[in-house]
Amino acid sequence: MDRFFRLEFLGLYLCFVGLQAQTSSTTIALDSVTVTAYRIPKQQNQLPFSVSQANYAGTQDQRQQLTLADYLLDFPGVLALNTQNFAQDLRVSIRGFGARAAFGIRGIKILVDGIPETTPDGQGQVDNLNLGAIEQIELIRGGAASLYGNASGGVIAIATSDSLSGSTLKTALGGGSFGFRQWQVQSAFQQSNTLISTVVGHTQQEGYRSHSRFENLGVNLKIKQHWDELGQFTFLINYAHSPTAQDPGGITAEDVVNNRRQARQRNVDYQAGEAVSQLKTGAAWQFEKGNWQYQAHTFFTHRDFLGFLPFEFGGLVDLKRNYAGGGGSLQHKLSAGQATNHLRLNFEGAWQEDHRQRFRNLQGEKGSATLDQNEQFNNWGLALFDDLQWQQWTFMGGLRYDRNRLAIDDHFLENGDASDQLFLPSWNYSLGVNFRLNPKHRLFINSSSSYETPVLSELSANPSGGGGFNSGLQPQTALTYELGYGWQSAWQQLQLTIFNIDSRNAIVPYEVEAYPGRTFFRNAGKAKRQGLELSYNLQMTQTWQLRTQYSYSNFTYTAYELPNGDFTGNRLPGIPQHQGNVQLYHKPKSSWQFRWVLQYRGAFFADDANLTQADAVMLLHGDASWTLPFWTAGQLYFGFQNLTNARYSDNVRLNAFGQRYFEPAPERSFFGGIRLGF
Repeated sequence: MDRFFRLEFLGLYLCFVGLQAQTSSTTIALDSVTVTAYRIPKQQNQLPFSVSQANYAGTQDQRQQLTLADYLLDFPGVLALNTQNFAQDLRVSIRGFGARAAFGIRGIKILVDGIPETTPDGQGQVDNLNLGAIEQIELIRGGAASLYGNASGGVIAIATSDSLSGSTLKTALGGGSFGFRQWQVQSAFQQSNTLISTVVGHTQQEGYRSHSRFENLGVNLKIKQHWDELGQFTFLINYAHSPTAQDPGGITAEDVVNNRRQARQRNVDYQAGEAVSQLKTGAAWQFEKGNWQYQAHTFFTHRDFLGFLPFEFGGLVDLKRNYAGGGGSLQHKLSAGQATNHLRLNFEGAWQEDHRQRFRNLQGEKGSATLDQNEQFNNWGLALFDDLQWQQWTFMGGLRYDRNRLAIDDHFLENGDASDQLFLPSWNYSLGVNFRLNPKHRLFINSSSSYETPVLSELSANPSGGGGFNSGLQPQTALTYELGYGWQSAWQQLQLTIFNIDSRNAIVPYEVEAYPGRTFFRNAGKAKRQGLELSYNLQMTQTWQLRTQYSYSNFTYTAYELPNGDFTGNRLPGIPQHQGNVQLYHKPKSSWQFRWVLQYRGAFFADDANLTQADAVMLLHGDASWTLPFWTAGQLYFGFQNLTNARYSDNVRLNAFGQRYFEPAPERSFFGGIRLGF
C-alpha cells in the first residue's frame, strides 16, 4: 500500500507537470493570501508560523456538504475521523491534538466569523454549522494558547459567505446513497452599507450502518452594517435542531468481518444516540482611526442535550448548557523608516454553566436519578502581541495569562456532597522569526506553548462511581518548536515544516469493565511528537489546478506507565504515521467543472498498548457540477465517495473495552442534486 501510494502520487505529479509545461503560456497567478487568524492581519508569506488558508467559493456548488472533513483536506497535519456517526460528531486532530476526543472536537479552537464555537472548557462541535455557508477556512497548526487560551493546540477559523455570486436567492435539493436527503435555501441582500445573508438547511440520512439515522435543521443569519463614524458591526444568529442522531457504537474486528453494517446490539437495546437543540447569538465591532484599531465581540449560546448511552446506571444524560463571553482589543501601528510595528493588547472573558443530570437508562426509557449537579467553568485572559516588520525580517511574539476556575455544585446528596472547585492558571507564549531571502523564498522558525484543561464532562466522569470531579485528572501542556521553508512563484506555492512537540499529562480515554460503554479519562505522562508537513499547489493552466498535502507523524509516549502495563516507547494511538492527498481541479470555459481527490491514510493503532491496528487505506472521491444551458444561475451537481469500494474504518474508538474499536466506513456511495439561483 505504501509503495502504491508513492507511485500514484509521483505519477500524478509528473503527468500534471508535463501538462503544465505544454501550456505554460496560459498559466495564471495564484492569489496572494492575507491571514487574519493570527490576530494581526498579515500576508501568509510573512508569517513565522504554520498558518494556511483555503477558499471554497468556486467549488461549493458541487460538494455534498455533509461533513466538514471534506473541507479540511486542504491542510496538512489534519486528520478527520467519524464522519458518519453524527451522535458522536466529527473528530478532528491537528498534529495529534484532538485525536483522543471521545466525542466532538477537543484541544482545537474553532471560530466562526470570529466568534468562538468552542466552549470555555475546550469542547467544540460543528453540528450547528451549515456547511454550504462556508467561504474560507484559516487553520493554525501548532500551539496557539498565547492567542486563544485554553484548548488551542490548533485553530480552525471559518468565515461564512456574504454574497451569492450575483444572485439574491439560491435553492438546492439533493439526495444520495444510504437515504441521504438535503434541501437548502440561501439569500443575500445588500444595499448601501447594509448586508443581510441567511442560510436555512435541512439534512437527513438513514445511514450506512444499522441504528445510524440522523436529522439536522440549521438556520444562520448574518447582518453587517457599516457607518463611517462608528465602524463596522456584525450580528450573528444561529439555530440548530437535531431531533435524532443514533449511535451504532464500536464493534470488534470479528464483527466487522461478519457484518460490517451491523450496530452493536447493546447500543440498539439502550437506544444509544442524542437529540440536540442550540441557539447562538453574537456581535462584533471593528473600527479604525488613524494608526489605531479597535475591536470587540460578545456572544451567548444555549444548548439543550439529551443523550442515551449504552448502559443503565447514569446512561441517560440531560444537559442544559449556557455559555457566554466577550472580549476586546486595542491595536496601534507605528512606522519609522523601513520598520513597521503593530502592538496589540487583547482581553477576553468567558463563562460556562452546565446543569448535568443523569438517570438510569431503562432501555431507552428514563429511570431514577443518579446524578444532579451544576458545573461551572469561568475564564479570563489578558494578552499582549507584537509584530515588527523590518526590511526582509518579521518578528512576532505574544504573551498571555489565563485564569480558569472550575466548580461543581452537587444537588444529588444521596451519595454525599461532592461539591468542589479547582483553579487552573496558565501562562503561555509564542515567538517567531520569518526571513524572506528574496520575493520567492523564505525561512521561518518559532516556538510556542499550549495547554488544555479537562472539559467538564471529562472531569465529571469519575471512575470511583460517585459525583464530583475526578481529582486525579490534570491539564495537558505542550511546547512546540517549528522550522519552515516557503517558496512561491506566480503559479506555484510550496511550504515545508518540520516540528517537535513535547507534551505532558496528555488526557487519554479508556473504558472499564464496571461501566461498559462509558468513557473515562486519565493522564498519560509524557509524549514526543516529531513530524513533517508538506503542501504544494500548482496552477497549471487557467483551467487546471493541483493541490497536494503530505504529513509524516512520529508520535510516541516517552513516559507512560500504568498498573496494567508500561507503554513507554509506544506510538500514540489514533494518528497514522503517513497521510496525504492529491486534489485535481478542472474548470474549463464550458459549463462544467470537476474535482478528483486521491486520499491516503496510513495504518494507526487503536490502543495505548499498540496491540490492535486500523489498516491503511487509499480512497478515491470526486464531484462535479454542470451549469444549465437554459438557466445560467442553475447547476446540476453529482459526485461519489470511495469509488474503489475500499473497506476501512471511518472511526476508531481508542482504548475501547472488549476490543470494540471499529466503526466501519460506508462502501461506494453517490450523491447529486440541483441548485438554482434567482
